[in-house]
Amino acid sequence: MAYRADVWRLLKQGSNSEKKRLLASCIDEIKLAPESLEVEFHYKLPEPVVDNMGAGAGFEPTTFGL
Repeated sequence: MAYRADVWRLLKQGSNSEKKRLLASCIDEIKLAPESLEVEFHYKLPEPVVDNMGAGAGFEPTTFGL
């Protein structure tokens, strides 16, 4: 929750360079398709979000007796 509050605060009060760094930490790749006038974004999770995530049920098969 603290990370989300920090992000909102940065978006409201941060400098343009800080906002650019934040976006760069969330976007892995941008593909342009000028012939179809489309833009494709590939996102990534910033490290603070990944660090707070734990693999829940359903991410790996359950193993019994190991």
